[in-house]
Amino acid sequence: MCFNFRIVLCLLFSLSLLGEEGLVNFVDLKNLKERSSNRFIDEINTQLMRNESLVFCSDLQARKARLLFDPIKLLSVKRADGSADFVEGEDYLVSADGWLTLTANSRIPVLNYYSKTMDRVLYRFVDVKGKAFYSPGGTRKHSDWDIVVSYTHAKGSLDEMAAGSRASSLTVPLEKLRDKLPLNVTFFGDSITFGAQASSLGKGVFPYAPAYPIQLVDALKKRFEYEGIHYANKAVGGKTTLWGVKEIKQLMATKPDLVVLAFGMNDGSGGVATSKYKENTETMIEALRLANPDVGIVLVAEFSPNPEWGNANYERRKQNRDALYELYSKYDNMAFVDVGAVSRQIASRKKFQDFSGNNINHPNDFMHAVYAYLLESVISTSAQE
Repeated sequence: MCFNFRIVLCLLFSLSLLGEEGLVNFVDLKNLKERSSNRFIDEINTQLMRNESLVFCSDLQARKARLLFDPIKLLSVKRADGSADFVEGEDYLVSADGWLTLTANSRIPVLNYYSKTMDRVLYRFVDVKGKAFYSPGGTRKHSDWDIVVSYTHAKGSLDEMAAGSRASSLTVPLEKLRDKLPLNVTFFGDSITFGAQASSLGKGVFPYAPAYPIQLVDALKKRFEYEGIHYANKAVGGKTTLWGVKEIKQLMATKPDLVVLAFGMNDGSGGVATSKYKENTETMIEALRLANPDVGIVLVAEFSPNPEWGNANYERRKQNRDALYELYSKYDNMAFVDVGAVSRQIASRKKFQDFSGNNINHPNDFMHAVYAYLLESVISTSAQE
């Protein structure tokens, strides 16, 4: 079943974490009815974006960066690690169409995105033109350069951007959600699903935001108002579907009721043919169904990497996404989410560097929240029909 999503879904990712007021969240609200449990609603029928990420560069957009939506009012502009707050008029100016421009004496950090030379720590990769670009590991970009903005806006939503990118025929897992029965959710994929480069990665930095799998499970618990949703994550960084086929049996020990299958970033960049990618994915589906005929499976097409990266391979990734959708259509009790389509919609308004953790192929906190939003929305909408 495909979703037009004309009725806008609302999701508040409120995660009980360390930091200011014990919470970090990403939220995109539209026509939301007030609930006593929602502490972040300022007004009924308002749209609110919290902690949308930006990065200012000296050599990209010349000390400017753009918000995803045209703002009505900015609520806060701060460093992503919470170490500084910035003031409109002193540190930045904002336009009606969402551009933030730095003032001459701004305290907001400005990144030199390009470098004349490569190194092993910060400028590790070159783009298709051979220019070394800022591409750190870990949480370095988050701590040193990312800015997060909270604001209200009148038009647009992620749900509108996601039109046509989600579909579901899920049944059995959703009956358990509706009936508040124990549900085992298992994640299997590559480094994105493992957690790169969420701020909780490794030792972590403020706000210690979990990667999208934990955000999804927490959101489902909140949505269905029970704690019996259990989490397991078997993803490993750098892996492709070739590895997934070899290791699929390890998922059986988790006794999954719902599996989120999210390979593709490394298949797309590593030379795995689409025919083999599809064959491997179907082999994993068949193995899961042999172990449990009632297991629900969500197929996730990865967010689109930096288009200037030499291994971006957008055409192959499109073919892979089409293959995933064909598999979704072939089997019952499935769902499909095309994060890549949504990320390209975002990139048509913002630059890729605003929502990547390493400027190559990993999401930052904001994009992890987008992943979780898309997955939660397709699951919850199916469950509530």
